[in-house]
Parts: sequence; structure tokens; C-alpha cells
Amino acid sequence: MVVFLCSNMSENYINGLIKAVVTRCTADSLREVLKRWGRVGLTQLSGNKAKVCADLQNIAKREQFTMEIAGDLELAYMQLNSSKKFWKVFQLKGANVKHDLDPRSLRLKLVRSLQLKKMDCVVDGNMRMFAGALWFRLHLHSTRRKRGNKQATQAYNHSNSVFLITFPGSPKFMISRAGVQICRLVLQAITEATGAERVVDTNLTGHHVASLADLALHSQPQPDDKFRKMEERENPLAVKINKKRKCTDQSSSFEDISFVVDDTRHLKRQRKEVLSKVYGSGPHPVLEKLEYKFDVSHNISKDNQAHCRAMVEIKGKNVLEGLSKLGREGFIKFPLPKHLASVVSLSQNSFSIKDKT
Repeated sequence: MVVFLCSNMSENYINGLIKAVVTRCTADSLREVLKRWGRVGLTQLSGNKAKVCADLQNIAKREQFTMEIAGDLELAYMQLNSSKKFWKVFQLKGANVKHDLDPRSLRLKLVRSLQLKKMDCVVDGNMRMFAGALWFRLHLHSTRRKRGNKQATQAYNHSNSVFLITFPGSPKFMISRAGVQICRLVLQAITEATGAERVVDTNLTGHHVASLADLALHSQPQPDDKFRKMEERENPLAVKINKKRKCTDQSSSFEDISFVVDDTRHLKRQRKEVLSKVYGSGPHPVLEKLEYKFDVSHNISKDNQAHCRAMVEIKGKNVLEGLSKLGREGFIKFPLPKHLASVVSLSQNSFSIKDKT
């Protein structure tokens, strides 16, 4: 189906997108986003955000920017501000999965598939490389007519954008949190585009894209910080996490002084070695949550058994760093319980604990 868009509809959409991006940026971050977008010279802009927004809208009209060009602006914003979204990691399964499709071909297939599934929408597709990964922006804007309005509505709605991150040669990919229907359609589209048989949820989620990538794609017993380093090189807004570990292992203060005997030195060193083996010795991947779903039976008395369903969440800015600190201070039982020790090795932060059958 071909949908002919009136110029004023396109203009309203582009103006709405520009306003949404400018509004969500600070003055400093907006400068970096516009640099990455690369469509407007910074010398053309001055004044407060409201004036910059108006200037950008005027430039877009004068230069006849398309909706695809405007979409590149939102993608540039998301690449530099990915922590503002919640991401889920999935894996493609099947014998004929195509891991190395040409990026332009993949974008075209995704857009076509979504367009066929949503005939009442126009689908925009944008694509850019960033920090070792291929980023896609897919936006579905409705062409349905409002009651009493002869023209189709084309107002921009940032909730209709979903972002997809793929990695060269890997069956794993990330999707930003979106509406249930949009997410389902995108999963179907990428399954069809790559020839996969199905998509599997890896139970790995979070806000820090580089950490999720390092966990999901690591091939060694411990993840390295490859993607985090690439992001820090390419993203001037990235926070360099754990460059200086403020809270270090307290046992080292005694181990380096020969005339002070620490009676628990051996135990502390043992804890440190275990934690280093489990969580890594370098900066820990950033996960904001660990989730455990329990579905187990337990004995109230000899002849009375009850069923228990519960969910336990551990939350924080970096739960692996927090667990490591607690472990070094002896607040976690050793040997570490399997559900704590397997977070990194299994590359997941959501677990279901059930009775053995």
C-alpha cells in the first residue's frame, strides 16, 4: 500500500519530532546530539532551547528535510542517551539464521515487514553504526483519520518509536521498551528478515546498553568491558563508570603492612578471589536489578504442605558492584548461592526458581 503524505502533515511530524528531542536534551547534550546528527552547523544556532527549536524547525522547512532525515535526529539522540530507555536482550534461534545481512538490506526488510503488518501506518526506518553495534530506529505513525477531520493525523509521538540494536555476527540483539503490540510486530519482523525460526528472551534487561552487550556477547568466563570502552570513546555524554573504585577491599590495608597481623586475612583474601572469579576483577557490568521468581512448595508441618509464589527484586545503581562490596565485607554467605553466582556466567538477571520435577 502506498500512502501519499501531504506536505503540511510531514511538516507537523518533523516539527513535533524536533521539539521532542530538543525538550528532552540539556543545553550541553543538545550540542552533542546535533553534532552527531550532522545536518545543521552549530554556528547557525544560538539562544535558549525554545529559540534553537524554532531555528531548527525553520531550517528543516527551508532545506526540505524528509521524515527520514528527522528520524536520524531521534536516533542520534538515543545513541547518546540510551540509558534513558529500558532494554531487553533477545536471541534468534534456527538453523538458517542470517547473522551478517547487509545493514541496508536488513533495514529495508524490517520496514517492509512492518509496513505489511500495519497497513494503517507509515513506517520510518533509520540506521546508524555506533560503538561497535548497528542501531535501528523504527517508527510507526498512524494514517487513520480522526472523526470530523478529513486529513489523516501525522502528529509525532515518541512512544511509537522502537529502537533495535544488533551486533555483527551475533544472533543476539536488543530492543527498547515499547508498547506490547509494537514490540511483538518488531520481533516478528526481525525473525522474518533474518530467516530465524523463533526469538528467545534471554532474561537479561537493564538501562546500560554497553554492559548488557558485554554480558550478552562475552565468550570468556568473565565479561570484558569491550563495548563500554567503545561507547566511552564515541559518546561524549557517557559516564565513565568505575574508573576510580572509591570503595576498595578493606583487607588490602593490612596485607601491605608486614608488622600488623590481620587474623581474618586468609578469609578476606579467599572472599576476594571468589568474587573476582564470579563477577570479574575489573569494572562490573551495570545492572540495575536482579529478579527472582519463586514457585515452590514448602512443608508447614509433617502432614501439611503449602505452595508459595513470590518475587524478590534486588535494585540499585549497580547491583553487581553492591553484591561484590557486601561479599568482601562478609555480609553474603560463602560459597555464594547459585542464584547469585550465575548472573554473569548465564548472562541474565531474571531467574525462575521452581521445584524439581
